[in-house]
Amino acid sequence: MANEAGNPDLIYRFLALSGHHSLWHTRGGAGFGLEALLQSRARSEVLPILSKLIPRLFRYRYDPSQRVREGVGRLWSTLVRDPAAAVAKHLDGILAELVKTIASDQWREREAACLGLNDALTGRSGGDVVPHIEGLWRACMHAIDDVKDSVREAALLLLKVRRDYG
Repeated sequence: MANEAGNPDLIYRFLALSGHHSLWHTRGGAGFGLEALLQSRARSEVLPILSKLIPRLFRYRYDPSQRVREGVGRLWSTLVRDPAAAVAKHLDGILAELVKTIASDQWREREAACLGLNDALTGRSGGDVVPHIEGLWRACMHAIDDVKDSVREAALLLLKVRRDYG
């Protein structure tokens, strides 16, 4: 994700934000203090590019790998204070990222995109969805015809997503 954002140095900030390093969790209070310090510093350094990261973070939250989901989930909860507001604010970018990713060569990315779209579209109004409807429809039809069973199943869930058009 750091490479996709065009800043490979972000990998260190992401590691600090995810709290993944075992030393931080095994040294008791000192480890907790270090983690908090690194998280606050890393968060402030990532905030300027957060709007570019949110669509990708959103997609990675639905990765088929539980380890990826958990790591990105920690990043998401650290970086995004109000998830519903962040998704609403960045919905266009999120939808564009997910629709684009359904055409990926990687089955994990295609599956994550379908599952992410399912969540992003649930309960949305017609006004939120209509500008993207053609791309969403094409992406969904593409995924329903996928070679991987789990991607097809995720696409069928996407096709059945409940939207609030009232």
